[in-house]
Amino acid sequence: MYNLSNIQPAKSITHYKQLQTGDIIAVSGTAWLSKRIQDFQLLVDPESGKMNHSGLIFMDDDIWVFEADIVEGYKIKAAVKPTLLFKYLVSESELFIFRFKNTYSKKAIKRYMFKYMAVPYEYHNLLGDQIILKLSQWIGKKIGKPDFEIWLGRKNRITKRLICHEYAQLVWHEFKGIFPDHRKGKISTVVHHPDFEMYEVDKKAVLQSLTE
Repeated sequence: MYNLSNIQPAKSITHYKQLQTGDIIAVSGTAWLSKRIQDFQLLVDPESGKMNHSGLIFMDDDIWVFEADIVEGYKIKAAVKPTLLFKYLVSESELFIFRFKNTYSKKAIKRYMFKYMAVPYEYHNLLGDQIILKLSQWIGKKIGKPDFEIWLGRKNRITKRLICHEYAQLVWHEFKGIFPDHRKGKISTVVHHPDFEMYEVDKKAVLQSLTE
């Protein structure tokens, strides 16, 4: 585990030692599917809408992103898996960190992060439930009822599949009980949560710090 005690909080992450296990990392991607997800999310929230993907930072000898995403080279097409942060640092994506404002045990949250490793991705949620949810929220916004939404997805069933935003929020909900609507997988819930603070990631600076 890295020693983070000598790094002062900042609105911008410029060094890898500023990252913490359990940080929620949000990604604003440039691929076709990323842009389509953003299109739907932006209908509802212009602040969080461009963040089409999210995961959790895991600090070890390397820095990992635990995420529900595509798995290459295996029968299962997508699942919760570890990905080196380096992949995102050298990409064209914008990166943001959402950090829990209070102190917490990095060792304790790891248990919840590993709990759902290899759980398959839920395409039905992404390509069905999420579209209906976002369109209903957009309608609610247009008719002056911002709390209106239609959710046809899972409510209390056992978690057998996950989408990316849902995984990150589920871990924090089981750890601290702060995302009761985690099944809906709304990144806006994280962005506007009073217990989380947002940081921009200076990818070039973080990459440079890894070579020091």
